[in-house]
Amino acid sequence: MGFLRSNSSAAKGDRPQLKIPRTRWDYALEILAAVGVFLGLYDLTVNYSKLPASIPTHFNFKGEVDSWGGKETILILGVGIVVLYGTLTLVSRIPHLYNYPWEITEENASRQYRMARTFITLLKAEIVWLFSGIIGETIKVALGQSIQMQPTSLLFYLGLITASVVGYFILSYRAR
Repeated sequence: MGFLRSNSSAAKGDRPQLKIPRTRWDYALEILAAVGVFLGLYDLTVNYSKLPASIPTHFNFKGEVDSWGGKETILILGVGIVVLYGTLTLVSRIPHLYNYPWEITEENASRQYRMARTFITLLKAEIVWLFSGIIGETIKVALGQSIQMQPTSLLFYLGLITASVVGYFILSYRAR
């Protein structure tokens, strides 16, 4: 049927469940993601008591604050970074249940699962570092160390995530 052929949920149950060994790249990405979580939570923990009662809760595309709220709202980012890390760690362990835009066969399962797991781990690292950066930028603005979030930071992470998604689909398509 072509590029965007979908696999039904019944077909997912028929896919081979393989034990795919992790690569050095997978381990490096896991360490990178864990460091991002640690630094985001460390920054939050060290600076929380210094934060004023009202902190930025939203920035526009120029990096300017356009919404303020109670300092406890930054805890949402801390919880979010942990939940995201944990959820994507669990999801990376079940590549046979992912939605693939092409058929998974005995011949391509190992390649597709490995690439999909690495892709999820890469996304986890990128998004964790995005959250960690947002925590840091919010703290800087709240403490008066900066007047706005650096818009180039957000654009960098969004560009990186977009490039990763496009790159994964190209590589995965070629490996089908």
